[in-house]
Amino acid sequence: MEARLPGTVSHLVVARIGVQHSDQEQAAAAVGRVLPLVLDGPHAPSRVERTRVRSVETGQAADEVLVCYWTDAAAHAHWWASEPVRQWWDSLPVDGPLGHWIEAVTAEAARTETMYSTLHPAGQAAALPVGWTDLHDYAGAARDRIPFAGPLGAGGEVRTDLPAGESPRGRRVRTTDVPQGACLIRTAQHWAGAPPEQLRAYLTTVEPTYHAAVRHLASAGEGCQSVQFLESLDIDGTPAHGSEAVLWWNDLDALLRWARDHPTHHAILDAFWSALVAPYGMELKLVLWHEVLVLLEDGLVAEYVNCRSGTGLLPGRDSE
Repeated sequence: MEARLPGTVSHLVVARIGVQHSDQEQAAAAVGRVLPLVLDGPHAPSRVERTRVRSVETGQAADEVLVCYWTDAAAHAHWWASEPVRQWWDSLPVDGPLGHWIEAVTAEAARTETMYSTLHPAGQAAALPVGWTDLHDYAGAARDRIPFAGPLGAGGEVRTDLPAGESPRGRRVRTTDVPQGACLIRTAQHWAGAPPEQLRAYLTTVEPTYHAAVRHLASAGEGCQSVQFLESLDIDGTPAHGSEAVLWWNDLDALLRWARDHPTHHAILDAFWSALVAPYGMELKLVLWHEVLVLLEDGLVAEYVNCRSGTGLLPGRDSE
């Protein structure tokens, strides 16, 4: 299944708002101060979801992240320019224990695609109509699901104004060069309805291969500039029986090439088919879904306030 953007929707905005703190309770409290800004008001997003970054190396929780969807780019622009939002964002301190970041993508509707294994109210499907598609389960299907038939752009790395070799802590860092063709994928799994044996098979057989792919992409690149592994939360912060990865790619071709050719992705598919599809078939209750947004030039506004190195599109890693 796929989300269907009506003809009246020309652009989709997906803004990820992150709060960073070494103490999970402090990060959650800071998100609580942000929630009224995205849940209330005339220009609030049509959908808000909550996630938490989880290290696949240590299991340690990190940033709390709100994922906000607008099907009206003008409404998002009004929201971002509104007095309460500007007062909050512009007054954020560049020192202290808290970091904040936002990555707001504005994509043409014709340069997006989604895929859901079954009807599930998450991501775009929570705010838009859905329908069946036959364009799946073959190499390059994601490209075929993107309505725009022309060249998507050369792509490349998204760059920031952070001087080379310097830490982003204690300052504001903004994106300066967003090439046409760069793309974002949010790929998720939800297991609230899965019986215990299916969940056990996923967690013991499939998820380790998923983590291995995340670790590989974080260290080796393959055209992937940024990768986060996150756990799903309800809007009040309680666990919501799911997880996801969010990845920035230089271009769609790099993403599709890795998916087609790389052993880490083959391992995910092999584990999924052997542990879940083969034994359970149509009785499989684990829900898989993803969405891809391919950017036009400058289709991203991102800013990082007092954040650690390696946060989102920031280069490097902190030693702390």
